[in-house]
Amino acid sequence: SFKDNITYLYMKDVCIMARVRPSRNSYSSNIKSDCINNNLRITEIKKNLQNKIIKSYKDYNFDKVFDDEYTNDDLFNDFGLEIALNLVRKIDTTFYVYGQTGSGKTYTIMGTDRIPGLLTLLLKMIKTYKNIQLTFNCIQIYNNKCYDILNNNNQIYEREDRNNKIILTNVKSVNLKHENINNIISNIKKNRMTGISGQNDASSRSHLIFQ
Repeated sequence: SFKDNITYLYMKDVCIMARVRPSRNSYSSNIKSDCINNNLRITEIKKNLQNKIIKSYKDYNFDKVFDDEYTNDDLFNDFGLEIALNLVRKIDTTFYVYGQTGSGKTYTIMGTDRIPGLLTLLLKMIKTYKNIQLTFNCIQIYNNKCYDILNNNNQIYEREDRNNKIILTNVKSVNLKHENINNIISNIKKNRMTGISGQNDASSRSHLIFQ
């Protein structure tokens, strides 16, 4: 629950990374991050029948590991810049973030009012290329239904075409050239479904797709 697994596709390669978030309790001492060798070691503490403490270790290897000292800016400089350049070069690229509730997914992607997330940093980088015509849309999946965040959360319907391909109808696309990035991020945060969880008071309750 303390790590945020991040996957992005570069060409035909899959790179799997783990980001460790700061912990609010003592469990953080049970996680050892080795950012040089890209390894996470989890210490599991149990007691046997004689009430003696027994420690066991599990090692997990990733393509990259980022400990809790890495910032969103650090992540962008490490791999986010490459993703932005892929999009500028029209190379299909997927950046997929997953993890348990409270693991830091929203913080990584959307950031806070003071700390920009990777989405903000990516869009600002791409917008520096004046000749790039990039359009985007933003969809959230909540309770097995799709909603258009950039169009007042209007419901989107899935349809199957003659080639058995699923398409989404009436999705609003926006040209990045004509939009203020801070307004984009603010609009997403405002329309995103949230709820109270054990980790925070505004935990994301939907899957977010920005494409």
